[in-house]
Amino acid sequence: MSSQGNQLRREAHAFARLLAGAAPAAAVLEAYLAAHRARPAAFRGTSFQRVLVSSASRSAFRARVADAYARMFDPAGPLRCKLVLMLAILETTPPAHRRLDAPIGGSPAAALLRLVLYGLRSVGSLILGVILFTPRRWFTREAD
Repeated sequence: MSSQGNQLRREAHAFARLLAGAAPAAAVLEAYLAAHRARPAAFRGTSFQRVLVSSASRSAFRARVADAYARMFDPAGPLRCKLVLMLAILETTPPAHRRLDAPIGGSPAAALLRLVLYGLRSVGSLILGVILFTPRRWFTREAD
């Protein structure tokens, strides 16, 4: 198994955990790998963008932080493309699609509380991302 294949498997696991809360099924993993084989150029990036993807592939928490940073400072980069790809695969593959499409029950007050907590988590992830990745971006500048 190549190091690229191992990296893609790590990405798939971290991104599936972030987006669906569970490890990817075999069909999800295969679809993710097949998409990268079919269009490898679509996922290449600068050295800093590769740092973001590598960091995000380590865990769902790191993926959340890297995604928050990328959403603000690199919205069209490879990390966001990979996350959109994984979300599309998960939405169309059982059993993950049930998790993504399931309604969240509860009262309006509970919904408001969840929304506030989600917002705080997002802001915290962005702040942590800026702290971790901005210096790295400064030191990995290159002419791409």
